[in-house]
Amino acid sequence: MGYSEGPDRGHAWVIACAAMVITMILSGISKMVGILYVAVIETYGVSRKEATLPFTFRKSLRCLAGPIVGIVGQRYGIRTVTLGGAVIASLGAFLSFFAPSVTWLAVCWGGVHGLGEAFANTLFQVVVNQYFEKYRSTASGIALSGACLGSVMFSFLIEALREAYGLQGTFLVLSGVILNVLPAAILLRSPSWIRNGTKPNTEMTELKGSFKNQPRMYVITDDYIKSNAEKRMSTVSLNPRMLEKNEIMNIANVPTKSHSTTNLVESLEKKLEGERGHDNLAFAMEKEKYPEKPPLEKRLSIQNIFATSKESLYEKAPSVCNLKQEASLKNIAVEHDSPKKENSHDEKSMMQSLKTIAKLYTNPIFLLICVCMATYVFIFIPIMTSMVDYSQDKGLPETVGKYLIHAMAVGDIIGRLCFGWVTDKDLISIPRYMTLTLILQGVFIILLPFAFNLASFLALLAFYSMTAGSMLVRLPVIVLKHVKKEEQSVAMGCYGFASGLVPLGVPSLIGHFRDNFGSYDGMYYLLGSLSIVSGVFWVLEPVLARLNQRLEERRENSIKV
Repeated sequence: MGYSEGPDRGHAWVIACAAMVITMILSGISKMVGILYVAVIETYGVSRKEATLPFTFRKSLRCLAGPIVGIVGQRYGIRTVTLGGAVIASLGAFLSFFAPSVTWLAVCWGGVHGLGEAFANTLFQVVVNQYFEKYRSTASGIALSGACLGSVMFSFLIEALREAYGLQGTFLVLSGVILNVLPAAILLRSPSWIRNGTKPNTEMTELKGSFKNQPRMYVITDDYIKSNAEKRMSTVSLNPRMLEKNEIMNIANVPTKSHSTTNLVESLEKKLEGERGHDNLAFAMEKEKYPEKPPLEKRLSIQNIFATSKESLYEKAPSVCNLKQEASLKNIAVEHDSPKKENSHDEKSMMQSLKTIAKLYTNPIFLLICVCMATYVFIFIPIMTSMVDYSQDKGLPETVGKYLIHAMAVGDIIGRLCFGWVTDKDLISIPRYMTLTLILQGVFIILLPFAFNLASFLALLAFYSMTAGSMLVRLPVIVLKHVKKEEQSVAMGCYGFASGLVPLGVPSLIGHFRDNFGSYDGMYYLLGSLSIVSGVFWVLEPVLARLNQRLEERRENSIKV
């Protein structure tokens, strides 16, 4: 192969970067809601409550479609679903170009584009988790950090597009930008050990390494010996006495195949690869050229020739074929001889998928994850939507809006990328980490109404985003830890389902505080308090984990009975 395949190895990081490109485009655009929100108010001349409808409907549909995305992904594959979603998302942005009112914008941008994003920007996390074991939190951070990079890039792009082409023209250009998700989505193929239903074979890597210092041995192939013997037999009498006299003297006067013990293993792998068509062997065969070897000193009769085989030569090299190494080679043969499925996903019926969904919502840990995700969405959307308008209420010019987005992006990317090692190295457990980040997030939100200059506003937004981003990348890791492998694609779609109902209340929330009370301050106090309460819930995680274990044991016992 041209790359190193295995958990936490070369190609795994390519998959993480491909996922980052997807989130950079789709999530990056979604973070532009603050700029687009103000543009909708100016373009359509509507109230703040009405202006939030396209964006809240988009976020709501993206989350509510999660179970459907999980079921479709389980049936047709993650790569196919992601590719189709990217096309639909691009179509929704294209149709927004023709939207004559906020209502139609809610249908095109919120409905069509939101549905496409749900399919394109959800299941990639399953593939990323499949490629990593040791550095799962770090890889998840890389994959999700694309949203931060995208928010910086699109803040400049959308502002320039608005000035040049207006809001409708901006949507038209974005439809073309979204199609750049397709090349990254093509790479989202499950690893070979998942597709083949086997664990990654690291034992052969160790076996090859142990062979490096072994002496070389020279092997004469069976085909060559037999072909030369047949030529001799055609020119001499078949009298047994004559056969003894007509011995083959120079049978080794040809270039022989030089095999180190490493070459033997590689030759076997090459043979298996040619016969079975597998392209995921651990090593490539190294071809070497060797000078001719001197004739064999011992004369071989034709009878001895036909009794000679590779196996007998191998038996004379005990340093090569000890029992443990033989077992490793046999395991390779068994793996390649057994039939494998082309794809890792099973085509399950709709009823089976619905049963899986129902089972997930009886998992206490999964319910805790759903509550945490719903809290994140309920806090994130109002802040992203109102922060530019809120800064203007505090006397800051509209031109600083992009800098507010940049501050959030910087904090978000630091949180997603720079703290994965804390939980990867078990310096602190994930439940305690979730408690810490959610409480700190609430404190930073509550302090926002006290920021009356640009520096303090930027700092608090950056700290909020840092804690929110660091918390968010842990959620897929927790899902993987507490959900069975065959249920993970459905779980990835379902854990945000409850979050789909939350955005429906955001327009009323914003309208209540800003239109009725004339200030966003009360809303920020409410959101900060909600984050702190959500953090306290994670103190119960060990209790919920034990409860889930008991429930699983009861299910298994009932099945046995």
